[in-house]
Order: sequence, then structure tokens, then C-alpha cells
Amino acid sequence: MKSTINNELTIVCASHNGRDKLPNLIKSIERSSLKPKEIIICGTSINDLDNVTKKQQTSNNIRFILSDVSNQIIQRKAALNAVRTNYILQLDDDLVLEMRQ
Repeated sequence: MKSTINNELTIVCASHNGRDKLPNLIKSIERSSLKPKEIIICGTSINDLDNVTKKQQTSNNIRFILSDVSNQIIQRKAALNAVRTNYILQLDDDLVLEMRQ
């Protein structure tokens, strides 16, 4: 079941000035046992991904949508409209996934 979900999971995230928050979220996703097929971030600044390396963006299949409106609901909707998988996990940009041992 886990491999099926991995192939069909998109993580969506609305972000406002996420430049300093998104790297921690991305790193925690990378450490997770559940790997999404893609990560869609709808942000309010073209600089939101400045602190996320190009390698991280490529290896995590990160897509960025620029929103001209700083509104979490509108940003989430824009990201959700871009999803191409069966499963969706919505996370906030300041969230860090905890690893259990």
C-alpha cells in the first residue's frame, strides 16, 4: 500500500514569505518514509524557493505557483487545482515532519 500512495501522493503548501520556512519543511519531507510524487507550493514571492537548492527542487519534483494574492485559502485552491495524483496532503510552510524511531 505504501508504494501505491507514494506514487499517487502530492503535497500542497500555501506559503507567504516562506523563504526561511520552506527549506525546513522540504528537508523534513526528504527524511520521511512517505515520499510524495510531487510537491506543489503556491507562494506570494518569487523568492520563496531561494533557500531550497535546485537539487532539492528537482529530486522532490517541486512545482511553484506564484500567487498575486496573499490569501491562504486562494493559494491552497490554486495548488489543489494543479494536483495530478489521487492522494493529497496539505501542509503549512512552517510545519516540520517529525521522525519516529
